[in-house]
Amino acid sequence: MFPAALADHDSSSAPQAGSAPTGPGKLLVGQVAIVTGSGNGIGAEAAKLFAAHGAKVVVSDLDAGKAKATADAITAAGGEALVVPGNVLDLDFGERLVEATVERFGKLNIIVNNAGFTWDSMLHKTSDEQWAKIVDCHIGAPFRIVRAASSIFRKHVMLMLVVVVVVLLMLVLLVVVLVVLPLPLPLPLPLPLPLPLPLPLPLPLTSLLERQDEEFKAIVNVSSTSGTNGNTGQINYAAAKAGVIGMTKTIAKEWGRFDVRCNAVAFGTYCIFHITYSYYILHKDPSCEFFH
Repeated sequence: MFPAALADHDSSSAPQAGSAPTGPGKLLVGQVAIVTGSGNGIGAEAAKLFAAHGAKVVVSDLDAGKAKATADAITAAGGEALVVPGNVLDLDFGERLVEATVERFGKLNIIVNNAGFTWDSMLHKTSDEQWAKIVDCHIGAPFRIVRAASSIFRKHVMLMLVVVVVVLLMLVLLVVVLVVLPLPLPLPLPLPLPLPLPLPLPLPLTSLLERQDEEFKAIVNVSSTSGTNGNTGQINYAAAKAGVIGMTKTIAKEWGRFDVRCNAVAFGTYCIFHITYSYYILHKDPSCEFFH
């Protein structure tokens, strides 16, 4: 029985996931977003919502048919989508996903690491394979995808390194000049020798060091309340989703200086049956204890 306040609420007036924005305007116009596991569920609705806000969406899922269905829904609503099906457990999938995105759209702004599944079992019955696959899917795969995008999300680092090298060369040149052409101390003013100071920089040093990348950059990692609270029968999944939170905080600390925002969202357990059943259907794995 729902509380009266909830029972009286007219849900028809609530905004639906993936619906066109009705607020101040579209928030992601011109942005390019990768959403893994977007063939259905949370991933599909996130992809549709991003597209409704003007983003060009890369729909990725293990099930190519479901990925195409999500992309078709986006294009039918006037959006733009690219389908990149594949298994996030493949070690080269992150590189292939990012490369396909940049090849099609020329850039990448947003990554939503949503792909995942459950392979539930009580701790004493959990096999090494169950542990390894779940941990790799929920931590290893997002890590590889984010790492593949590092040259894009951290692209102005090389420019800063060039500045550092230029400054060091200036200092070395100054030392050489002072050693080869010794000057009386204290130095008379104005200096009698035409020292090449100030040395010109290719661009103003201050503006380079303070330069901020103009591109919007964000990473969203999907965790779970199993990771924040633990859950009976999900030792592997709970550990992996807790790891997602630690990974998210580390990315935020390392890449925040490059204007990259990284956050995690922890959803509840209403979708566990669906993703477990999806894995069972795709792999015909009778060891999924959910069905015993």
